[in-house]
Amino acid sequence: MTAVVRSLALASVLLASAIPQARCDSAALVPISGDQEDHLRSYFDRNALPHGSSDATFQNGEMFLLHADTTESLTIAPIQFDTVVNMSGQHMRFDCGVFVLDGKKRAHFARTTPATSALDCMGLDAAGAMPGEGARPRLLFLYEMDGSSSASRSQVAVLTWNNRRQQYEPDWATSRSLTRRLPHPTIDAVRALLAR
Repeated sequence: MTAVVRSLALASVLLASAIPQARCDSAALVPISGDQEDHLRSYFDRNALPHGSSDATFQNGEMFLLHADTTESLTIAPIQFDTVVNMSGQHMRFDCGVFVLDGKKRAHFARTTPATSALDCMGLDAAGAMPGEGARPRLLFLYEMDGSSSASRSQVAVLTWNNRRQQYEPDWATSRSLTRRLPHPTIDAVRALLAR
């Protein structure tokens, strides 16, 4: 089953491909309806993308509300964006990340695929959440990665809450370890390893 990618910029023509719709594997991560999506998109600032990145595309049908017992709900919006990876500007790589919006309409961006990756992020396969050490749950994302000279593979991304900065940040060490240990990951398998 595929989800149609909605364009927010001119380069979205390059990104418009069949992308699997994310599965919501946690009671804490609830999909948002299309009517709410259009209203919420206006709060996300593409200027918050990493330096060298330009156009961003929100994945239609893949925006969530994150519920936690002790904190306000957050809106989580997975995106794809392009990054220039050489000085000539002729080679682009597609990366992935999320915008996070709080109840006061303050948004921040968190990268979910490594800046050093040689593979393109083709889209979100699955998303979930589980208890973390901080005030908010850990966020779990599974992505399909692909390269011109290599077979496609999965990338696990784990985000943790930074109480001091009041934002989600990538846990690269854990993400790399899980990606190596789970060649065909599922949200349940990621949760099981993290719970050990």
